[in-house]
Amino acid sequence: MTRAQDLPHVCYRPAHGNPAADGWQQGRGENPCIWVACEQGLAAEGCLRSTLDGVIDSRLPPGASIGWHRHTDSEEIYYLLEGSLTVSVQDAGGQLASFRLQPGDRHLLSPGMAHAALAGDEGARFIAVLARVPA
Repeated sequence: MTRAQDLPHVCYRPAHGNPAADGWQQGRGENPCIWVACEQGLAAEGCLRSTLDGVIDSRLPPGASIGWHRHTDSEEIYYLLEGSLTVSVQDAGGQLASFRLQPGDRHLLSPGMAHAALAGDEGARFIAVLARVPA
């Protein structure tokens, strides 16, 4: 058992900043997070044997964004708990799309899919589940 106060609390400023992207897709504002589970790199806890890379309780204040980026060897699921979140994606074929998530919605980000996310006027709180794709 791990108590809430003992979980890693981090704040990205901004999350996945990308100065080469346009507008909000550069990433802006703060992204306070609680790493519910982490098996990434040097921060790996070593408590899981599965391909789960992490579970993050993530918050974005109104108008904050996660910059345009891609994960080549993992996939993510965003599950929106509060507020609204616009997710922009580009698939492997170069096709662009945007989705506006409302509480209870989820969105899968496949391996290699570029993506960025923008919080709505009321901000956003979502769970991000990250999983490594076996080679």
